[in-house]
Amino acid sequence: MKIFELEQNIMNCWDVVNDLELLEGPEAAALKVIYKLKFDKLWENFEELCAEYHALRVKGEDNG
Repeated sequence: MKIFELEQNIMNCWDVVNDLELLEGPEAAALKVIYKLKFDKLWENFEELCAEYHALRVKGEDNG
């Protein structure tokens, strides 16, 4: 899997939050908040991983 495909898969997860907009009631609102928090954390982790990957790649190119 390429990093772009992973990024797209993560972005598609946010569709769950949008789908919850169609539901009503406190349970749906709570699920929306929970999933938004989870996906925000997942995206944060992905960005950290990308930064680490690129830093290692640059370091490797400097040594090569």
